[in-house]
Amino acid sequence: MYMRNRIKELREARGLKQSEVAAKLGLHLTGYNQIENAKRGLRVERLEEIAQILHCEPAMLLPVKDHDATVWVMARLEDEIWTEASFLWDAKDWYAVTAPVSDRWKTSPKYAAELHGNSMNRTYPHGTVLVWVDFDPEVDALEDGKNYVVRRTNRRGFSEYIARQYRLDESGDAWLWPDSTSPAWQQPERYTGRPDDGAIFGRIVAAIVQQ
Repeated sequence: MYMRNRIKELREARGLKQSEVAAKLGLHLTGYNQIENAKRGLRVERLEEIAQILHCEPAMLLPVKDHDATVWVMARLEDEIWTEASFLWDAKDWYAVTAPVSDRWKTSPKYAAELHGNSMNRTYPHGTVLVWVDFDPEVDALEDGKNYVVRRTNRRGFSEYIARQYRLDESGDAWLWPDSTSPAWQQPERYTGRPDDGAIFGRIVAAIVQQ
């Protein structure tokens, strides 16, 4: 059962029409229909508004189907965007997405961010939502050919948050590769685990291409 079905199920249980809920939300009927059919992402505030209208807790609108997870999109990943502060958005700008996640990651906390730019556009087009789980290089094993979320910090203390593929060469040396059609993003970076080279902190487990 997906999020759209739970909203519909609870709306019908309350005896409400789509048009009535749309009016309470200040939406055109078409816009509300997109929410019920999971064609529009849900921000935290909107989810709370729907829950209030349907007299339920927001958690009741979350999916329960096996292999699906509801994750809050809370940040943006992008090369050459350096920040001294947290890369997380204000909570009011978060929105929820439903992503298929394998049983391997079923019990792991999950996070999500929009990927902007072209550094990984062969795999993830601009605007793709990436879902990841925590990764601790001192505990977890890196997997050749898998994609990770990386934080790179410069000498001024500013950080950028990006996505890269981890690869081992024939000599066993580790590299972080972009995967891009752009000539600007064709060179890998040696992976040592040092902050300036790139510290891996998330293992990407799902991706949602935004339409």
